Amino acid sequence: MKPNYPKSVKHNEERQQPSAADEAFEPEESEFIEGMNRGLELLERSVPVFPPNVELLERQLAEHRQTIRRRLQRDLAIFLLVAIGVLTGTIAVLSSAPVVWVGVQIAAMLAVPVVIALHRRRRVEDV
Repeated sequence: MKPNYPKSVKHNEERQQPSAADEAFEPEESEFIEGMNRGLELLERSVPVFPPNVELLERQLAEHRQTIRRRLQRDLAIFLLVAIGVLTGTIAVLSSAPVVWVGVQIAAMLAVPVVIALHRRRRVEDV
């Protein structure tokens, strides 16, 4: 006896025939599927569906874009102020005391591996 599979499901023709035990569960499975479908239909009917308000979404999108633009401008201003301060300090130290400038450069190069190691240690402790 060849099983009756739904047309949407493709099965291999060389597949084994279902046993008598498999055929015994088919009515229970179909009842379960029908019950699930009834439950899903009931859920769909009980939960109202409201289409989104396009004007509200467009306004929220415009506000979000404006917020992002403000943050970008603020971050850019902070970056420029810090960059100007660093360059001014570097030029001042270099012109007045080159030995101090070289010392700061060496200290910065030595501090990078230490900062990376501390950062990795914190990540490992957090996990």
